[in-house]
Amino acid sequence: MVAFADHLANSTDISTESFDRVYAKNYPESLGFSMETKQQEKFELSITAESVESTDERFTMDNLSLGDNYKPLDACFKRANGDVIKRVYGKGERRNCNKTLPRIACQVFEKQLAALSVEDKENFPVCKYNPDSDVIRGIYASVDDFKKHRKTLESLDYSDNGRHFVIYCWNIFSTIIFVQECLKRFGEPGDQFILTYREKDGKETAAAETEAAVQEELVQQFKGYRNPFSSMLIESEVGPVPENLILPKKSLRTSSAMGTLTITHFLLTSRKNRLSSFSSIRVMTTLILLKD
Repeated sequence: MVAFADHLANSTDISTESFDRVYAKNYPESLGFSMETKQQEKFELSITAESVESTDERFTMDNLSLGDNYKPLDACFKRANGDVIKRVYGKGERRNCNKTLPRIACQVFEKQLAALSVEDKENFPVCKYNPDSDVIRGIYASVDDFKKHRKTLESLDYSDNGRHFVIYCWNIFSTIIFVQECLKRFGEPGDQFILTYREKDGKETAAAETEAAVQEELVQQFKGYRNPFSSMLIESEVGPVPENLILPKKSLRTSSAMGTLTITHFLLTSRKNRLSSFSSIRVMTTLILLKD
């Protein structure tokens, strides 16, 4: 902008060779403007068997929906003796996301969770958003089992050492109760989970709201593909989906009688994919027509 202004004022050639980040920062200050860099505040949430405390004074266990407003930065399990355990990420697993904390809990207490009876797993508390809401329960062996009990795509799966757990998960606070219950049942006195997070900025909040709206729309549309030609028709619209495809951010997956359909948020908004906007509309139209 400075080079362009100089060109307009003095008819000089437009060149940015002499400009760098330091010049860009100092130039407005040389004109008398005050430049302030706002550092986003980090918060730390500590979960023990007895309590859940945050350095953010706005945090309350009576409104875990507030987790929609925050972004995780780090998570770990800290033993009473000071040893720290981080997440051992699987191939293609997203780093420091809403699912990282509960996956660490599954990683640390994997054997104990696997040893629970089917009844104990189905009754295992996972989330309670506020005092008036029901407790969301259940550790399931597969996504299909999970969907039999909850008609939602809001879940996480954990797979390691031949064990597979699927539980409810949405925002960064939605699995606090699950993590705390693991400590109550399996932990030692002094053990704790630590979650470091910050408030989302405007763009992240808008993206999260869009993602939530898209996911809710798909939840409604995915409630029952009983037509045996469903996946065949959809595949003709979006093309075959490779089994080893690594998807960005959240992906939405459902199984039908003829195969597996994968639709991601970026497909629906025509970002980073080979479909045009018109093709995306055709995909959504196909989904609507296939509903029972």
